[in-house]
Amino acid sequence: MTGVSPTAAALVLVVVTVVAAVAFVAHRRSDARRLEDQAALVERLRSLAGQDPVHRAAVDEFEVRIYQRLFSAGTVGPRLVAAAWAGVGTVLGASGVVVAAQGDGLGSLVLLVLCGVTTAVFGALTAVHLVRALYAVTTLPRVTVDDLPAEPGED
Repeated sequence: MTGVSPTAAALVLVVVTVVAAVAFVAHRRSDARRLEDQAALVERLRSLAGQDPVHRAAVDEFEVRIYQRLFSAGTVGPRLVAAAWAGVGTVLGASGVVVAAQGDGLGSLVLLVLCGVTTAVFGALTAVHLVRALYAVTTLPRVTVDDLPAEPGED
């Protein structure tokens, strides 16, 4: 029975991790673009609502939801993207450790140490960025429609 070599497994892990990170970053960017488009839509809806208080309230509620998501995307999103790229660095370093561990000699030992340090540093950065993202999610201010300032003509 033949197994998969550690080098082939490390290569597959690197490819899968890079593809996943690129897909995640692309998703975050498209979500941010979609939110920006929806924020622009709010102005058009507001002009269509005119002076009707029901329509204006609906637009206000939609606007609050959009800006909550934009704030979240601008605060949490970059931390998650940084964690994804740090995770890629961790996997690349760990793959280097797997490949270097198969060799003999001083060059392999130096590569093993360098890749081990790289793995540890990027692993710590991944954890730091994930904790920062979790902190941002849990401390994100909550905005409600009730918090909106009253318009001058509504007394």
